Amino acid sequence: MSVLVAFRLSGVLREQPTISMTTVLDSVKCGFERPDSDFYVPCRLNSSYANEIELNQEIIGIKFHRLNWWLDDSDDVFFTICVNASIQTGFPYSVNITIREEYENSRVYFDEISSWPGIFYNPENLTLADYAEFLQGTGPKAFMTLVNNNFSKSVHFDGKIFWVLESAQNRTHSLEVGLDVVYWNGTVYKKVVQPFFIEIAHDDNNSFQTAAEIHEGNYSGYVGANDPIDYYKIYLTPGQETNVNINATSTEHVAIIIVSVYRPWETAPMRARE
Repeated sequence: MSVLVAFRLSGVLREQPTISMTTVLDSVKCGFERPDSDFYVPCRLNSSYANEIELNQEIIGIKFHRLNWWLDDSDDVFFTICVNASIQTGFPYSVNITIREEYENSRVYFDEISSWPGIFYNPENLTLADYAEFLQGTGPKAFMTLVNNNFSKSVHFDGKIFWVLESAQNRTHSLEVGLDVVYWNGTVYKKVVQPFFIEIAHDDNNSFQTAAEIHEGNYSGYVGANDPIDYYKIYLTPGQETNVNINATSTEHVAIIIVSVYRPWETAPMRARE
């Protein structure tokens, strides 16, 4: 059963200002295969911006929890959002967190937010003005609005978010976490928008034929007792070189990495190295 919870403090949420300019930063993404057991995700999403206002925003401490009995045996993911904003002329006006997923059967909630700030939230010069969680349907799943009522030159927030996956193990998910910071530069109000994405993919690259194609960048995968092998492929041109670095986040199992070179029309490797 889903329950809609919304909250507003009268007298705290001011009338929204007129925004003269909005800057949307490049999205930052992290993806991993949906594992069959609890899993600390070895990625950290971060963004920095400096133009009138200095912003440092992160999503850290991502953990996948398999079959949480407290959530009716649903899988869940929890993570921490961190926002730091400071300005010389003017003040940060508000920090707005909007969480979305274009999938109906998932939920997002803020742990023990009714006891704000409690032990899960650490605001500095920010007041909780409005929030909603457990929003049903596709699109918005939860939001939070924090305001700087003291007109301080700097603000900070960090807090835990829980994302409940009410879906089959082979379902993929993509959660968008939008962080909007509104500020006054002494003349006008402006907004900086930072989109973050956490993507969970179905683990379907367990054979040579279904190898996942990867490109330059960072990738997170999972192997375990019920998923002992994964295949990845990279296409190279003659003479091209590439470096592959593997970092294991657990010493419970010994990881064996085999790099093989194939001609496009063959299934037997020209060379293989373990």
